[in-house]
Amino acid sequence: MFLLLQIEYNYFDYEDIVGKLNFEKIVGNYFICLISGFSVEVIFKEYLEFLAAKKDYDFESMHKTLLYVMDEKKLEQFKQLAEKEAENVKKDDYAHYDIIHFLLDIAKFKNDPIQYKQFRKKYSHILGDDENEEFETVD
Repeated sequence: MFLLLQIEYNYFDYEDIVGKLNFEKIVGNYFICLISGFSVEVIFKEYLEFLAAKKDYDFESMHKTLLYVMDEKKLEQFKQLAEKEAENVKKDDYAHYDIIHFLLDIAKFKNDPIQYKQFRKKYSHILGDDENEEFETVD
């Protein structure tokens, strides 16, 4: 695939390739397939692998798909796994900051300002000055 893009567009740069393909849609569809066919543990494992691989690139569709497509039971199980994993996130582990931000998004999604504030306080060593960010529900 990369060779075909190189021939057609005369470049071989990841950002250019991401720009030419609709990776938001691809990532969203990938997680829809995972949610519909696999256990929460498998979905979470894939989520962690995706976070490690993507590092500097954020695909909003991944988190939106998890929030809006998973049923309440699966989302709660996923949240528990995320909380457990978030305990291990270190200050320089930027790729896994999304776990903490996703926990905040879950609290917003469930319209739970108390849990949101608890997560903000618990992970203030990672979130820094953003600790006092106001609670707003997810759109």
